Amino acid sequence: MGKLFLNFLFLIFISNCATGLLFAQDLPYDVKANYTKTVYSIQMRDGVKLFTVVYSPKDESKKYPILFQRTPYGVGPYGP
Repeated sequence: MGKLFLNFLFLIFISNCATGLLFAQDLPYDVKANYTKTVYSIQMRDGVKLFTVVYSPKDESKKYPILFQRTPYGVGPYGP
């Protein structure tokens, strides 16, 4: 009986994941409409300048958390 119950829970979990994926693809998120893009060139201690892009939410009615990510690879599109 325990194995049958676990199989049932697994089936419910998989069906919920599939439903979430289907609905997530129906609603494209418009980054340009919701965020302001600002480009900076930040100089490091060794003199190297790092290309930095900051996306700030246009909704300033509340504070939002920050996500910081660095990568040695290109992250186009570049510039404004």
